[in-house]
Amino acid sequence: MLNMLTRLVCEDMESVVVGDFNLPNVSWLSGSIIGPVDTRNKGLVFEKNVLNWLHNNGLIWYINDEVTRRRVVNGILQESTLDQVFSTNQALINQVEIVSPLGKSDHVGFDVELNLSLNRKDRQENEPGVIKQLWNKVTYKEIYDKSCEIDWLYSKDMLSIENMWDELCNKMRLVSDDIVPTENSLKLKQPWVNSSLKRCRKKTDKCWSSFDCNPTVENLNVALNQQEKFEGMSFKCKIEFEKRITKHLKTNCKPFYAYLRGKRVVKDSVSSLEKPDGSLTKNNFETAEVLADAFASVFVKEPYGPLNEECYDISEDSVIDDLEITSDDVLDEFKKINISKSPGPDEIHPKL
Repeated sequence: MLNMLTRLVCEDMESVVVGDFNLPNVSWLSGSIIGPVDTRNKGLVFEKNVLNWLHNNGLIWYINDEVTRRRVVNGILQESTLDQVFSTNQALINQVEIVSPLGKSDHVGFDVELNLSLNRKDRQENEPGVIKQLWNKVTYKEIYDKSCEIDWLYSKDMLSIENMWDELCNKMRLVSDDIVPTENSLKLKQPWVNSSLKRCRKKTDKCWSSFDCNPTVENLNVALNQQEKFEGMSFKCKIEFEKRITKHLKTNCKPFYAYLRGKRVVKDSVSSLEKPDGSLTKNNFETAEVLADAFASVFVKEPYGPLNEECYDISEDSVIDDLEITSDDVLDEFKKINISKSPGPDEIHPKL
């Protein structure tokens, strides 16, 4: 454990460490060891070394005298402070709140509020796909009403194809920007979580808070019963969600495969690769460059500019006649669009 913490400090980067450190004899309120000073007990000596290391390296802890584990042994309630939150910079964390345990664990959970709001705007502007448009919450009537408010005539009579397309895309984006709600796609949430499950979760947290204020056996039983109710409700919501996405698998398979991708766990990663000079890659960027060069080597490199004349079959029979495209032809193509697909390079959603 000390080796891991030492690496974090030596890498000269801001870090937050959360976990069960199992230091029951440390008084975090006073920052000292509960026990004799000249003890030879290996456990106390280890905890003393950890505490001295934390002091010497300037790490900050946020749990002082709160109980983080409760266990009933032979009818006796045992309370300990084993879990802790450390950071290398006090400005990284705004606050730490204790919430109800996850699953059947006897350890509490931590709600750590990080101070990262200053960089959130820059991250949303620089990273594509962070803001997600919720087209499933928009009706066709809303799209039609908003479209009627826009002047679809071009600004000039003589415009190039590119300028006409740019004007059309900008006007279509006006429709989507005004009526389509958005959400932050980086927000992590289980897809089956609904409002009733959220209310049950809040009620569970309230029961555990009552137990924290008055740690009696009666309050503990109430909190455990509410925790069991929440777990059963969460399992039921998950089963209903899986049934719902499989029921509509043939008509809309996108939620099903998105759920499968979310369940997938990548166990193997690409390690260091050998570069053309014989050395090994040192980071992910160099590894990606080696892979890109390997993939590009199998393609034929065509010269820039127009193709040679021998590539064309120039004859009178090869001339394309004038094409006549009617509005009905365009409408038939529009009806074939799958509205459950994502927008293409033009960023225009198929539903629009």
